[in-house]
Amino acid sequence: MMRVNLLAALAVVVSACGPSISSDRDASVPIPVGSTYSWGERGPRELPGERNPAVNNDIVDSRIRGAIDREMAAKGFRLVGSGGDFLIHYHIGAQPRRDTLVTVNRPVGGQYARPFIRCGAVRCWNDWTWSDWGPPEVFVREVPYYEGALLIDLTLGSTGRLVWRGVGRERVDEPQVSQSDITDIVRQILRKL
Repeated sequence: MMRVNLLAALAVVVSACGPSISSDRDASVPIPVGSTYSWGERGPRELPGERNPAVNNDIVDSRIRGAIDREMAAKGFRLVGSGGDFLIHYHIGAQPRRDTLVTVNRPVGGQYARPFIRCGAVRCWNDWTWSDWGPPEVFVREVPYYEGALLIDLTLGSTGRLVWRGVGRERVDEPQVSQSDITDIVRQILRKL
């Protein structure tokens, strides 16, 4: 029983650590399997951190285009040089962020050294107050990280009208991205197409 509970808790933690994926689609425009697509120009829209040279370079561009082409082919779409039914383009960015982490250390020893429940005439409450040895120590520190985002747009080739958009966001330690990272996020984003 303990093992099942541990596995269930681990599954919840692992699923909470994955990327955040969202998509939106214009339902009035059909996107049939077997359609053709071409690479379009990136629009003027920019993601925060898009000018970061760690993600905005030729190496990352070829990795993303290759991953998108492989996933689109797996879904039954065909790449053509120009004049496709749809145009596809992407934006990528990595922006520095900070989290605030608060740690509370309670004094050792004394009657109130650990949290406990007190009950009064009307209600009960947790007591995290001072102990016989003084107040709890509170440590606050900032943890730097990057928030990476990849946005993929599919537009009509004839009009340029946006018909589908997929966005993936993930917390990353460094703004550099590997081929496997790109392949995974592209697969998850295009799964919703």
